[in-house]
Amino acid sequence: MKIIKQTSRTILFDVINPERFDLINLMAGIEPTGKSLTDEKIKEIHSHLLVHSFDEFLNKFAPTIYSYFDAESKRMVYTLERPMGIPAQFVKEIVINKNNNFLKTFIRLIDEKRSSNKPNVTFNYESMLEMLSPQKTLKDMKRLNKDVNYLAKESMKLESDSPAKLKRLKMLSKKINETESYYNEFPTQIALMIGTIRENLVAIEAAGRKDGGTPAPALPYFDGDGEMKSLAFRPGEEIPLLEVDDEATKLLVSEIEDRYDMIEQRRRSAVGVREEEAGTGMEKVSSLMQELVVSAFTNKMSSKLAVMETGKKVEMFNNYSALYNTWQKDFIKVAKPVFERILGVKAFFDTYTPKIKGMAPSLLVTNLPIEELVESQNMDKLKLYLETVNNKTDYTDTIWFGIVPRIELQRETSLDDFTMEMTVDFAEKWGYSGDYDDDDMIFYSSIDTLQNLLDGIKKYKIQTFFGFETGEESTFSRMATDGAAPYMDKAEEIAGNSYDEYAIACFPNMTIVPEDKSRVVTSRGARINEAGSVEFPKGLENDVKFWMKGVYVGAEFVAAGTVAACQCPNFLKTYLKKVYPDFPGVRFDLEEDENALRLPIVFAKEISGFTNDVKEEIDQSKFGFVFSSDNYTLDGKVISGITVMSARSMHMDRRTYRSVFQTTRRTYIERMMAAPLRHKDERNIRAYFEPSGQISEWMKFGTWDNSIIREGERVELENIAEGQCDIRIESKGVSESFTINITENE
Repeated sequence: MKIIKQTSRTILFDVINPERFDLINLMAGIEPTGKSLTDEKIKEIHSHLLVHSFDEFLNKFAPTIYSYFDAESKRMVYTLERPMGIPAQFVKEIVINKNNNFLKTFIRLIDEKRSSNKPNVTFNYESMLEMLSPQKTLKDMKRLNKDVNYLAKESMKLESDSPAKLKRLKMLSKKINETESYYNEFPTQIALMIGTIRENLVAIEAAGRKDGGTPAPALPYFDGDGEMKSLAFRPGEEIPLLEVDDEATKLLVSEIEDRYDMIEQRRRSAVGVREEEAGTGMEKVSSLMQELVVSAFTNKMSSKLAVMETGKKVEMFNNYSALYNTWQKDFIKVAKPVFERILGVKAFFDTYTPKIKGMAPSLLVTNLPIEELVESQNMDKLKLYLETVNNKTDYTDTIWFGIVPRIELQRETSLDDFTMEMTVDFAEKWGYSGDYDDDDMIFYSSIDTLQNLLDGIKKYKIQTFFGFETGEESTFSRMATDGAAPYMDKAEEIAGNSYDEYAIACFPNMTIVPEDKSRVVTSRGARINEAGSVEFPKGLENDVKFWMKGVYVGAEFVAAGTVAACQCPNFLKTYLKKVYPDFPGVRFDLEEDENALRLPIVFAKEISGFTNDVKEEIDQSKFGFVFSSDNYTLDGKVISGITVMSARSMHMDRRTYRSVFQTTRRTYIERMMAAPLRHKDERNIRAYFEPSGQISEWMKFGTWDNSIIREGERVELENIAEGQCDIRIESKGVSESFTINITENE
């Protein structure tokens, strides 16, 4: 791999963060009529848009949801772009990183489901989705509380001038900084308040079940006559620390109080509230909130919560629970498409799991919707970039693969299409109490737009994996009943065009959370019963909940990640026996023998499998890059995950579609030959095919798993004309010819 050092770079034609730079605006001021970009400009583009891992992707693009509070509706308003007309100080940025509760939940769902080896119908999604409740937030705070208090107390034991104390204090400072994420934004404060009050009400409920009353905290003791007495807590008195001489806790209390005050002052000053104008009751609420924050991370209990009437606690808990639930529902409705893109990128990188890293996949994100990219002037700039990286004999930055998500999938009219005729009165009569707003925040691209893109970039030989809209319409379950016909019908317009071999239809999509199991219970309502005790009545009607309406990952990300990972010999060596270290996986056939079953599993099985009719439909046409959820065994072990069933492009060879590897291998050979053939010297060209030439060298390794030319295959020089050489490849009974234009090489 001395000439071509990578064959796995992939370009994602999608937007991740519209507030960040994109491929087109990074070329502002450059005339698209030029021949090439400068090395400096390529370096600048890659510094903003090229990533080599999922972590780098999150850091570089910082996917963000914007929010502001609407005083009229008392709701948080969420948008994908910074809202116009709203003062900046009122707009909050929610950066989606690995600490985001939703993203953590989705990632853990993928991991847990893969480990459990359970299909969608039996997997317990409800227990996993409890991670999105305020109770989970409180658990996370308690875990952080233990870390903070441990480090604080341990640091107090060390000598004041010792290096060990300094090291311990640095660790403590980092942990205290982490606490701010739980109270630096209003929604997280609400979650903290709900979780803390609920825990207090649970204690009251337990006491109420035992003796019909509410807790009356006191310290028991024996008087002089041996009778048991108690010192009851008196409302209004300061509650002492649990440990009288706990200097570490006193310092922690002071530190957390100061940080909270600083955040509150910064928030008020940002909107122009002066101290003399703050006497609106806000300081009282903040005082309770401050005590709850302090109690969450120290051993000091909130005095105000302790003396608050139980009825008031129940009222606050129910009101804030409903408010929090509404905010969470509104957030995921806007943010779901962003999460699906993020999870798609994660799936792209997750396939690559070699023991020793080598040619790791990399991803260039255009950060622009393809609808904008295919506009005339923008397409010219895209071509200029590709002319620079794909049409030179320096292949360091060459793009080999592409990803286009969310192509619209239209089906025949079904019963569901008539639901819009249903009236609200009819739905309520039959007991429906959910939302009627079905507006989807996910926007899909048309097949025409995809064709415009493919036609525009066909010169650059980018094999583009395209997927279909996410939702229940494109899942394994739906494909098990409908077969592959809906995908074939939608994509058939591409077949027969000059770019069809560079188009790869990918399906079905992966399900993270099925629509009918996407119920998220954020809390259960509390009440005071006739006996005066607190209770949390069981029953669906008492659950405070919302529906996410399903979360999915596009098959195109998984397909592209699989093919890109297979380019690395170190990756193949991890799972196969005979891999030559100097050959990329351009000839690796996922359909051959048991290759697909040996690769790592990213997603668990979803259904029990496809019927024989569906499998026969796919086997006959060999259409698309198709994933299977069937039962397979390998070396006596059951394969528990999603596997590749078919890996074909949209180009027809006789009666079947062409294998993806055939185009990759041919492009590789073209580029390998183009590099040294700088002159129209027939002798140099023919030397490539002589017994001591490169073709013969490849053929020596025909039995290796990653051979370039397999046994029984042939690569022959057909003709040399002025400025061109014609080459024929025979593989799997298919013969194809291609021409290398020597004069275009630099």
